[in-house]
Amino acid sequence: MDVSIIIVNYNTRASLRRCLHSVTAFPPLCEFETIVVDNASIDGSAEMVKKAFPQAVLVENRINKGFAGALNQGIRRSRGKLLLFVNPDVILARGCIEVLAEFMDRHPEPGICGPKLLNPDGRIQLSCRAFPTLVNVFFGRMSLWNRFFPQNRISRSFLEADLDYSVVQEVDWIVGACMMVKRKVVDSIGFFDEDYFLFVEDTDFCYRARKAGYSIYFVPHGVATHERGVSMRKSFVVSKYSHNISMYKFFVKHYKLNSIIRACLRIGLIARLLVVIPVEGIQRSL
Repeated sequence: MDVSIIIVNYNTRASLRRCLHSVTAFPPLCEFETIVVDNASIDGSAEMVKKAFPQAVLVENRINKGFAGALNQGIRRSRGKLLLFVNPDVILARGCIEVLAEFMDRHPEPGICGPKLLNPDGRIQLSCRAFPTLVNVFFGRMSLWNRFFPQNRISRSFLEADLDYSVVQEVDWIVGACMMVKRKVVDSIGFFDEDYFLFVEDTDFCYRARKAGYSIYFVPHGVATHERGVSMRKSFVVSKYSHNISMYKFFVKHYKLNSIIRACLRIGLIARLLVVIPVEGIQRSL
């Protein structure tokens, strides 16, 4: 088995159908398997997979085990030497899987790679990032600083906004919406950290891979469309809370923080939640 495609789903039946169709409509030339881990959806997602895509391996959870936990379930069920993690709101273009698999086969040093992601309107989606620091964590894509001052240097640097998205290149890390990983990386550094229930598990995984000596590459010749955040639209507050909590866990885990810095970080994240959630809620309602 060359490639195991692993998709974690939570109440995104329509998007999941489109994602799976993009695999079956343009199946990769290499040997592959598709594994769907459903995190206790109540929208009929599992039934849809059984009926419309019976060739897919379906793992049905009775409770929501979190994104990282479900990813690990998929890894344990997989047999491929290459693992392609795909969000259900991603549509893979023809040849995307082959491009990534061929790149990994030809280059021994990369442990992780990702394709060019497009927004539904065709614009390039910023899918590469610098690793978060105590400064740039407050200047991310959804931060107020970036919303009101999108050209500020800290946000642009963290989001790799000035990256040339037309060339193959090594990056700090790539977003996990569509990410190919060599199995030997998992064998070396372990599974996704299930302490992250939602968000930042991809950042953490890439960070550990880089520390273990594996490089991470952006491969623009593979293309996918990412709708972004489909499952989170109905749980906006939970989504923001989870992201901030996961980011705090990342800093505590990987950076040496004294008690004063930890306290300041907690205060900063709480303040961010108190400001970002109301402001974004107003913007979304408008």
